[in-house]
Amino acid sequence: PQPERPAPQAPIGETTLRGTLDLERPAETPRRDPNGRTQQGGWVRDLLTNASREEELKPATPAEAPRATPAQRSPLHVMESLNSLSVDIARAIDHDASIELWNRYRRGERDVFTRRLYTLKGQQTFDEIRRKYQAEAEFRAAVDRYCDDFEKLLKDVSRNDRDNIMAQTYLTSDTGKVYTMLAHASGRLH
Repeated sequence: PQPERPAPQAPIGETTLRGTLDLERPAETPRRDPNGRTQQGGWVRDLLTNASREEELKPATPAEAPRATPAQRSPLHVMESLNSLSVDIARAIDHDASIELWNRYRRGERDVFTRRLYTLKGQQTFDEIRRKYQAEAEFRAAVDRYCDDFEKLLKDVSRNDRDNIMAQTYLTSDTGKVYTMLAHASGRLH
């Protein structure tokens, strides 16, 4: 047998592309290890094989799988829930009533936010949000965080907003409508 020659190295700055043929060497048949993996270039197949094995190891029926409790929902799922509600919320608030009620609230009146603020469909959305806020800790935390962030934004904007035009614009925007309903449902607006 002939001694193996080391493979020629590419000069610095030149790299060999994957799939490039080395015509100076005869093609080798990939060798497999006892686990069925190829020793060269089989990483995609190995990844798929491992994924298949992991699927086989999962319980066959949902009854055997551990059940997730509502407290274990991911933050992403909670945010998706809020985002899907935000579209409904923006449509659920009567725009003119929103402007009037915010003006009254900012002049010092309390308990101005009533169900009159909402369209008929909006009242159902409000009830749903209130129920979720009371029942789901993650949803409650996300609502509180949203309200805190929006209130901070309003405070920052109000510093240089003598006529309250910017604050009014934020409060009557879609984001402000989301804040209004979330803050109302959570009991922040009295």
